[in-house]
Amino acid sequence: MYRTGVTSSLVAERGISYQSSPSERWIEVLVNCPGREAELEKTDKLFTYRLPADLEVKPGDILSVPFGAKLVGAIAIRLLSALPDNLASTKIRDVEDVLQKDFFRDSYWALLERIAEYYYTPLIQVIRVALPPGLLRQSQRRIRLLGSPKSEFLSPSASSILLLLQAQSAGDYSFVHIQRHVKGAYRGLQELLRRGLVESYLEPPRSARPKLQKAAILIGSPGDRDLTTRQQEILEVLRRRGG
Repeated sequence: MYRTGVTSSLVAERGISYQSSPSERWIEVLVNCPGREAELEKTDKLFTYRLPADLEVKPGDILSVPFGAKLVGAIAIRLLSALPDNLASTKIRDVEDVLQKDFFRDSYWALLERIAEYYYTPLIQVIRVALPPGLLRQSQRRIRLLGSPKSEFLSPSASSILLLLQAQSAGDYSFVHIQRHVKGAYRGLQELLRRGLVESYLEPPRSARPKLQKAAILIGSPGDRDLTTRQQEILEVLRRRGG
């Protein structure tokens, strides 16, 4: 992990010498760290991570990255083909995993870039506004069953995850639940994802439901109807309060 400023939407700048390695790739991300949201929003900084060789990432994906001693949610902003000389590759940490691919579709991503360019606003600020409130902090990573293997050999952890999902009617569990029940769940999940047997997605936080209360509205005059004392009291209260 390494922090960089967001001053341009370009991958590289002229006049700066860059390190380059055909075997290494890097990504700049917007992170969410509980307890430091206000600080990170003020600095408008991106953080640089190394992409593992077997991990495919593109801008708009939701990632899991190490941040200090924690694993936090992040959104991929832009790929780097090389690092500036002032960034030591040995200090950059690896992206942990992709939580959801294509959260921002290509067309929507292009729209955000046009908005940033039109209003002369840093892209990072436009992205912050476009993100649903609390998405990275409150969303839940879930795993959904897509199919069953056909005479395929699976590792014990992958087989355990598959059996767990198959035993559930919807074939859908949170990754936290899977980790509690399967040893080595991360490696097993990666195996199932590579084989296309499951998918990983991010479930947005559920919006709070409004609290409903019963209400009485006065819609007419009772006339000569025979009403109880209690009913007359209720009508009188409604009349005093404008119906």
